[in-house]
Amino acid sequence: MLSIYRELVKSFRVLAGFDGWMIAKAEFKIIRQTTYIYAKDDNTTEREVKNKIIKQRKSYAVILADMVYKDIEYNVIMYLIKPAEINFTKDGFKKVTEILPPYADGAVYLYSSAYSKLCIKEFTECTGDSNYIHQMETPVVPGMLMFEDVLENVFCVNNGYCVLEYFTIVFRKPVFADEIINLYKTGDNRIFAMPAQGHKCILWELFL
Repeated sequence: MLSIYRELVKSFRVLAGFDGWMIAKAEFKIIRQTTYIYAKDDNTTEREVKNKIIKQRKSYAVILADMVYKDIEYNVIMYLIKPAEINFTKDGFKKVTEILPPYADGAVYLYSSAYSKLCIKEFTECTGDSNYIHQMETPVVPGMLMFEDVLENVFCVNNGYCVLEYFTIVFRKPVFADEIINLYKTGDNRIFAMPAQGHKCILWELFL
């Protein structure tokens, strides 16, 4: 499962023109007993990924990666935004204290995580992600790296088999290299991340 997910993410590297953009939301979907059928003259082979730009505006885009494997369709949809002139540093994204949403009260702590520069470098090299925001002195952690991490640590069993078939992750604020984040789970199966130190705010949240 994780290998299929990684192939879907890697396929986005061929879609140029999104340097400096950020992921606002990503959706992962598994469609069983798919009716997806390739045209007879299509040279597509099993596990080959197809991708396309669904929509693109000046500062907003929707892109899709799709794969059919053993009669099951897998796809990842990413919603991208191009920030205005913003300093891509921790100071440029100072986190302020927020009024936390009601679901944060009583949430169960899962684990803490942090991503080193080396971890970010290995992930971006593997996926072909050349976005400069992941290559700065203090790089932004790729959203899909954190997405993959929570899948592996929370939802995957039996050597990478994922027990979920549909989920959405929304990225609210960037996470930087070596920044420690705490993950929590609510009673309604929502998972969210907050900084381990400093001001409390929602960095990203995953909906089931």
